[in-house]
Amino acid sequence: MSNIHPLIVHFPIALIIVVFVLDLLGAIGRGKSLISAANILSIFAALAAVAAVISGLIAEESVWRTDQVHELINLHETIGFAVLGAALVSLIFRPAIKKKKSSGGLLWIAVIISLAAAILVGYEGYLGGEMVYRHGTGVEKARIETARADSLEQLLQLPDSTHVSDIDNMNMK
Repeated sequence: MSNIHPLIVHFPIALIIVVFVLDLLGAIGRGKSLISAANILSIFAALAAVAAVISGLIAEESVWRTDQVHELINLHETIGFAVLGAALVSLIFRPAIKKKKSSGGLLWIAVIISLAAAILVGYEGYLGGEMVYRHGTGVEKARIETARADSLEQLLQLPDSTHVSDIDNMNMK
């Protein structure tokens, strides 16, 4: 398998969301064990985010895609770097929480940082889903179907202003 990005992306999604939940529960209930768990998981979340970004950059060069999805890929990449940044900020901020005896305010800052990371990773997952399920990016069957549609369009010698997708839209109405 040349594209391991789909195998990796679920780890940062899950870990970042769990870190947020643990931070929130720890800040509300002052549960030191929850904060400790969040601290440990934030290391794995940051590592998983690094792996997701690297595998995504590699996948970007190797997957089949339509011309229409180019902007979506760029946005997905930008948000991916933002997720990585938020995960790293969350990780770097953690030692400050450990050093303070009464770190109530710092805990809420950690909650806000991990919330931002969770929102970003949720949006990132949405964009990835749009690319795959709506546009067929990286899906071999979609590439084959598009090639068939392009061939059919050429066979029918449709005018340049009419495309197979336009015909499909007309049939749906």
